[in-house]
Amino acid sequence: MEKELSKQAGEKLKLEDKVKHLKSKVKELKILVEELKTDIFKKETRLDHLQKKSDELSSSMSKAKDEAIKEFKSSGAYTMLLDETYAASFEDFRLDALKAFPGVDFDSIKLLMVGESSLLPSTSEDVDIDDDATTSDKPKDDAQPMDAAQPKDDAPTSLS
Repeated sequence: MEKELSKQAGEKLKLEDKVKHLKSKVKELKILVEELKTDIFKKETRLDHLQKKSDELSSSMSKAKDEAIKEFKSSGAYTMLLDETYAASFEDFRLDALKAFPGVDFDSIKLLMVGESSLLPSTSEDVDIDDDATTSDKPKDDAQPMDAAQPKDDAPTSLS
């Protein structure tokens, strides 16, 4: 019986050591979990910051792209490119039309190019038009008032 008691006492000591070791291990793991939670929070915060920065840069890039396109479309290079494309397309049409309608003279059709083309965008500021409905200027020197244009009673007429 003493053997058994000493055997059980030895096992108890081993188990107590194991429990002590496992408690230490649990404590280490809890500390590691806390460190990992802190790292996750830091990384999520960093990720949010980077996502916001990415959104800002994407927006900025989109605005820059739109501005570059707008600037290019208002440039002479764009107008030249349009004219080249227009001329090439017309030439393709002319060749196809000559095959389809051999009796028609398409050489007499002239293309309008840069500065001449009606396809170029224009605004009302580009056009200098005097319009009676919108012009508040006084009549020009050669214009006659309405009553001066009417024949007078004593004036000879060709309808007599």
